[in-house]
Amino acid sequence: MTEKELQDALKNALKSGDKVSMSALRLLISEIKYRKIEDLVKGELAEDKILGVLNKMMKRYKESIEQFSAGGRQDLVEKEKAEMAVLVKYIPAQMSDEEALAIVVSAIQETGAASIKDMGKVMKLTLERAKGRADGSMVSRIVKEKLS
Repeated sequence: MTEKELQDALKNALKSGDKVSMSALRLLISEIKYRKIEDLVKGELAEDKILGVLNKMMKRYKESIEQFSAGGRQDLVEKEKAEMAVLVKYIPAQMSDEEALAIVVSAIQETGAASIKDMGKVMKLTLERAKGRADGSMVSRIVKEKLS
């Protein structure tokens, strides 16, 4: 997915009057622009960076849904879930535990990790190879199991 594709999706949402998609896509595009400023990027942001922004937003949506549920704000829960559903379309399919395990084992061998102290090296290499297809908490759990 590129910035241009997201802009086109926003235009389509504007034309069709889909307020939920408009809101979610505007927020995503805004976050991407902020990331470009933060990273001093001119032109388009790399696809893996866009994916990182998207994953960060998905995590934020999940946290918001939990907090709104705890606060009894079902109206806001529904709004957040609807916007999250719009953005899910742009996330590549998540890898299975078995795929992540294979990458973790490979990363452990390459880094020579022997204990939990080496977790940072293994996590970094694994997440680079997963390219946004693996949830950080899932990878963390697998790495802890393997290094313990």
